Order: sequence, then structure tokens, then C-alpha cells
Amino acid sequence: MKDFLLKAILEPLLAILFCLAFGLPFTYVGFQDLNIELKRDDAQEVTLDFIRKHYWGLIQINEHLEKVENATRKTDLYRIKSKRHFLGTGVFIETATGATRLIAGSSNVNDDVKLEMVRAINGFIDDPISSELNLSFRINNLFGWFGLPFLILGILGLVGWPFSIYRHWNEKLINSALEESA
Repeated sequence: MKDFLLKAILEPLLAILFCLAFGLPFTYVGFQDLNIELKRDDAQEVTLDFIRKHYWGLIQINEHLEKVENATRKTDLYRIKSKRHFLGTGVFIETATGATRLIAGSSNVNDDVKLEMVRAINGFIDDPISSELNLSFRINNLFGWFGLPFLILGILGLVGWPFSIYRHWNEKLINSALEESA
């Protein structure tokens, strides 16, 4: 029974968890679709609605922000356990009540797309004549491509895990039947 628990349950579970632990967060921040809609009302106040899609539309984040003041790229210096530092930039929408993250995750990749977002949003805010603007952005970067194989392996592992348990259970039954007959 100990061998069955180890080979059929524990080892596959650890492999699946390992793959999903890398695949899920890396593909979450590495593959994003962003649709932004800006509107200006009669009082010249700007509202921003955005939909951020992850996992090819399976997860959608919807936000509605009023009294938008500007968009900004914030760069932070992150420190990891090995005392190495790295820069990460994120795009934020600033309103009278605070700042809201526009893109999931902060990294030093896709800086050209981030800069384009900030310029387009701030250009609309600074232009009092414009009344509406729709923008679409797609983030595909190294993080997503790194995590994709792990995500696929983790999902395939989850799908195949019941069959592995069944196979190990049958082998155990066959071996015990052979031992009894001998």
C-alpha cells in the first residue's frame, strides 16, 4: 500500500504542483489582452473602463475608474533573496482616490507597449476636444512563453492522473492475485 501511495498519488501530485506553480503565474503575466475605453463627459472629467483578459479570455478583470487624472509608468527596484536587484515597471492609472494597476505584473519587458499606453492615455486626457478613445493592447513576452510548457504539462498531468491511479491500482490487484495463486 505504501508503494501505491508513493507511486500513484504523491509523485504525480508533486510533479503536477511543480508544473502548475511555474506555469500559472508566468502565463498569467506573460499573456494578456487589454481593452481600454476612455470617455470625457460635459464637465471634462475622464472615465476609463478596461478589460484585462488572461488565459485566452477564461479570466477577465473589469475595472471602471472615474475622474482619471493621468497614466504613469512606475519603476521599482526589487530585491530577491540572493540580494540581487532588478527593475520592474508597471502601468498605473491615477485618480483622485488612488492608483490602479493597468497591467498585471511588473517587469522590465514590454516597455515599448507600456510607454505607448501611457502616452495614448495621457494624450487623450490632455486633449479637451476628444470625447472618446478605444485602445487595445496585447502582451506576449518571455514570461508567458517560459510558463506555457509548464502549464501544458501541469494540465496534462491533471487529466492523466486518474488514469495513472487506476493503472497502479490494477497492477497492485494483479500482483496480489499472482502472489495468492503461487
